[in-house]
Amino acid sequence: MLADYTSSGKRDNLYATAVKKDLLGTFGTAWQYAADKFTLKLEAAHNFGYAQSQDSEYKDIEHTGYMFYSGFNYVLGKFVPELQFLLCSGNKTTLDMAGKPDEPYVSGKNRAFSYSSPTNRNLSDAVSSSNADMLPIVAMGAGYGLNYGVPRPGTFYSRILKI
Repeated sequence: MLADYTSSGKRDNLYATAVKKDLLGTFGTAWQYAADKFTLKLEAAHNFGYAQSQDSEYKDIEHTGYMFYSGFNYVLGKFVPELQFLLCSGNKTTLDMAGKPDEPYVSGKNRAFSYSSPTNRNLSDAVSSSNADMLPIVAMGAGYGLNYGVPRPGTFYSRILKI
């Protein structure tokens, strides 16, 4: 759970509304099965919470994103093929919105799966020493090293083969 009370003037906010406080939580589960030659991994997570608007003209932002991950690998001697699949929800946009990426988003819902707050993108540059090696940095974080809070069970992490 992330509780962010940063003042609206110090936020790098993806949304048009000035945010007073943001409460972003993630609930999820992960499962891994390993046999002699193969490993299967499954993970699912869902966001909950809201960002309270400071301005009554704008709606509060509700966090509703989800994520599903699956991974499978099979050991063939020194060769280990791996298949991974990641599905995440996203915010609804139009072609006009895509052509103007610097304009803030006016919706009252954050449908994108979020691990750091879209109402304060300044938080996404933080790197935690407890999980600095965790991924998916590029797949989910636009290239930033992110502070994921509770370390996740290795999504998009290719195992190191010891020869």
